Amino acid sequence: MRLSQRVPINIARELLSTGLAVSAERAFQLGLINRLTERGEAVNGALDLASEMLANPHNAVAASLEVADATVRISPTHAESVAAKRLETLLAAAETTPQGQRFGLR
Repeated sequence: MRLSQRVPINIARELLSTGLAVSAERAFQLGLINRLTERGEAVNGALDLASEMLANPHNAVAASLEVADATVRISPTHAESVAAKRLETLLAAAETTPQGQRFGLR
């Protein structure tokens, strides 16, 4: 990951030029980490996140992550195309699932 792609360039330059450590709170504020836990609770926090992810249909999670990854590597226009194709595939597959039927995807 390139720091200058994750935070404003002035922040990246400051962090890179000073070499100072970044606290978890500051990393969270900058969007470098998603969640904070109390000291010693990182494993429980990770398990909670995993449980939240597992509560969603696997193919939907995989597709969402695939599209998110694609948007980093390719142009926004191409990313929209990738997302649209993936969504089309997911909707077609969802028509036969109980979740899809619950949302009227028949």
